[in-house]
Amino acid sequence: MNGKTVLITGGVSGIGYETAKDLLQRAVRSIDWSDGFTQFKNFRLWGAYPVSKAFMLLFTYKLRYDLDSNDVDVFAVNSSWVRTSIQSPMQDAIGFIPFMICYPILYILKFILAKTPKTGTRTSIFCAVEPSLRHSRDFYFEDCAIETVSSLCTNHTLANHLWKLSCEAVGI
Repeated sequence: MNGKTVLITGGVSGIGYETAKDLLQRAVRSIDWSDGFTQFKNFRLWGAYPVSKAFMLLFTYKLRYDLDSNDVDVFAVNSSWVRTSIQSPMQDAIGFIPFMICYPILYILKFILAKTPKTGTRTSIFCAVEPSLRHSRDFYFEDCAIETVSSLCTNHTLANHLWKLSCEAVGI
């Protein structure tokens, strides 16, 4: 683990916090890049989320190829459903009445089916510490196993275009 740096999105709570805590005990340098997802309150409940995940996969795919010659491994991780506060802004996203109907059901299901934040970190930690993944051509993992993604998320042209638009948006 010597010399490794891990970028963590949302290290303040939930999965990011548990991941950072575990990796810091292993003497890994971590960077917390706070999750900005909750700032988009005008999106409907599922409007921004799947798009943000597709963009994340495209960015990961691009970084994997761009950084390969620099001896950098890049992975995208699906932690599955984890009991975190990401569901907290749900009322603003879907409205009061649907919230009053959906939230109690979702709350119960969350405690029956969802992983704890600590359990949800396993795949992130696996990708960071597993020696066999060094120089791996695979980039998407779920439950500590390689998973396939839609061909949309491995499209070089689309990944490069999204990267270019993002660089222009932030002025670089």
